[in-house]
Amino acid sequence: MGYMRGTLKIGFFVCLIATFVSGFFIFGASEVRAANVSSGADGNWSSPSTWASTVRTGTITYVIDSPEIVGTGTAFLTELAVGSIITSASGRGNISVVVASITDDTHLTVTTNAGLTSSGAKSFSSRNVPTASDDVTIANGDAVVVDTDVSCASLKFPTGNSASSSLDINAGTLTVSGTVTIPRAASPAFNIMSVNGGNLMTSGLAFTNAGTPSAKRHQLIIANGVVAVSGDVTHSGSTGSATIAFVGNGRLKVGGEFLTSATATLTPGEGTIEYDGSRVQTVGSFNYNNLVLSGLLVKTMTAGTMIAGHLSIAPTGTALAKLVVGQDITAGTLILGGLVRASGTWGARDSAADHKDDNYFAASTGR
Repeated sequence: MGYMRGTLKIGFFVCLIATFVSGFFIFGASEVRAANVSSGADGNWSSPSTWASTVRTGTITYVIDSPEIVGTGTAFLTELAVGSIITSASGRGNISVVVASITDDTHLTVTTNAGLTSSGAKSFSSRNVPTASDDVTIANGDAVVVDTDVSCASLKFPTGNSASSSLDINAGTLTVSGTVTIPRAASPAFNIMSVNGGNLMTSGLAFTNAGTPSAKRHQLIIANGVVAVSGDVTHSGSTGSATIAFVGNGRLKVGGEFLTSATATLTPGEGTIEYDGSRVQTVGSFNYNNLVLSGLLVKTMTAGTMIAGHLSIAPTGTALAKLVVGQDITAGTLILGGLVRASGTWGARDSAADHKDDNYFAASTGR
């Protein structure tokens, strides 16, 4: 069957759809004092030893053979947590102790006696698991793993790093209230975020310091997890090096604008990309496996878009697909409102399609 202008052609095989609930919470600022936290070693996100030492507010005093530490001008409740590793210089050298309990902003205990005599108040640092208010950096050459629910205010990888840096979300959910920034690393290094069995929820995803398509050294890899971006997925710099690759049946949900084949490389694999915003969105011109248009308002499908699997329109919400004049889109299976529809050509009432439905297709601007 030949293509018809401004229509959608559906193939002759059936594909089932499983809808992921689109809503999620992004946590705002809390009373915890924000800090810039950088990884200091390979390790688990939830282990304080993974994170570099950060200078803290005030000074501390400790005495020999006592687990008690007393602060002056300190903010123990907001800057430390049970399990934090405190380091400080003393008259006999350095101490490194683990917080066992926190009474208030100036009193805490450690798991073992400090064992050293302080010759007065000392400045101190700590290694903490990042909190929801912290800005986090995965440092040059570090590999960090998430296997439980964790959060931070923003997350970024280094720019121009000589050794590869990675973050693997194997289980649980990493919630980033701000933006995840993945710059292109220096050759031959890579900056790679892998969402394996866990989930990533963020307000934005930015590929920065971009280069030519051959320099794919900043990547988002999605296996079987879910990446939910409530805002935009962007790139800056030269075009083509930003890379999103599906290596399983995971899902990428985009609430704002997305990349195009001119600015990024998409490997669709067996994955699903869902445009679920409550605003008008433009569908990036890529080859998709499964494509879902949900949420509200019009989702404009641009020239060069192809769907090997299913195209699902408004499984939730009232989204409308808009087919631009002179454009033909092909899909393996069409699902409207959760129901599989007949093969053939589809479009709005003003199109030349075999099947016309203004409940799911927006009117074209002409023919």
